[in-house]
Amino acid sequence: MKSIIEFLETYVNGKTLYTKELVYELENGSLQGVYSDQISFSNLKYSQTGFQFDMFIVSNEKIYAPGKNKAHEELRKDF
Repeated sequence: MKSIIEFLETYVNGKTLYTKELVYELENGSLQGVYSDQISFSNLKYSQTGFQFDMFIVSNEKIYAPGKNKAHEELRKDF
């Protein structure tokens, strides 16, 4: 358990993970979506019997009408 706690303290607690953008098509290609996440970890607490921490997720999604060469031309929705 000690090695797990050391790993969490060093590499997880207080850190934010950024996912790569996922690009996908909607409405038979007439719209294009871009999705990514930010996942933050904090408040690591532990005892002899276990551990816990908080995880906060921010999801980013934008929907575009693609222009020439599938470039993002017009932002339709920003979630």
